[in-house]
Amino acid sequence: MKKAYTDNEILNCISNGGKPLNDCMYYLYHYSGMKEKVINFVLANGGNRQDGEDIFQDSISNMILNIRNGRFKSNSSILTYLLAICKNLWFNKYNREIKLNEIKQKLIDKQVKNMNSPEEMLFKNYNSLLMNKLLKKIGNTCKKVLGLWALNYSFKEIGKKIGKSEGATRKHKFECMKRLITLFKNNPEIIKEFQ
Repeated sequence: MKKAYTDNEILNCISNGGKPLNDCMYYLYHYSGMKEKVINFVLANGGNRQDGEDIFQDSISNMILNIRNGRFKSNSSILTYLLAICKNLWFNKYNREIKLNEIKQKLIDKQVKNMNSPEEMLFKNYNSLLMNKLLKKIGNTCKKVLGLWALNYSFKEIGKKIGKSEGATRKHKFECMKRLITLFKNNPEIIKEFQ
């Protein structure tokens, strides 16, 4: 195992750069246990392993810049400081992603509100009782295919669930949609139920 670095040694390595900095960073990455702590923290707070590794990498860069710019005040140990940077970076990223998902959902909701075609109505009203009755009229397989399609499953994923190839599933979805559209065209009173 590599030697453990004291806070003063880490500060000196970061300030001086060169090979001592590389050796010190190697220690932080592979022997200090910090990388796993950060990954475990990210995993426990809604992220995945890759997120944890990215956050650790970014935190190391931020720590080096902060130390070189005199922003580290030695109120805590270097490892505690590094962990605090990791937590801040993760929560900032996580909150941005939550806000982005909320914006995307609002856009989707707005688009769904303005839908008029049978396909759009399928997406909007898939869970409604009336839509379920209509889907039963075009068959259970069609109901399954269109339901999964409305939930944004890929044709490959849908194909696995119904035992068909991706191409055959695409064609099957097209045929099911044709049946549904025909059902709507032959029963115009149904459309009023969805508006």
